[in-house]
Amino acid sequence: MLSLPPLVDNAGTDLEEVYDRLLPQIEEGRIATGYFYLSGFDLYKDELETLADPDDLGHAPLRILMGRQTNRETTDEIEEGQSLREQFKSDLKDDIESLNNAQ
Repeated sequence: MLSLPPLVDNAGTDLEEVYDRLLPQIEEGRIATGYFYLSGFDLYKDELETLADPDDLGHAPLRILMGRQTNRETTDEIEEGQSLREQFKSDLKDDIESLNNAQ
């Protein structure tokens, strides 16, 4: 079993080293961070592909609880993702209503 430090702060424990050991061995993960930048995901995009399928889990395989500190690029991407999610939900609801009304 993989043993991890309870806190990864880049002072005593290096985040990159922990992720290099951790990501190949997990199907899902939860991260709490004071700041978050999407650009850091580029380092791990291949490893993130090995996470479990959200349909199999019933939820996203990676959950991130982040503080407010980020950059404009990350903020814009998160806002776009939320907008797409809301649009998808609205379109799905409309499609279901249309199918129900067609009967």
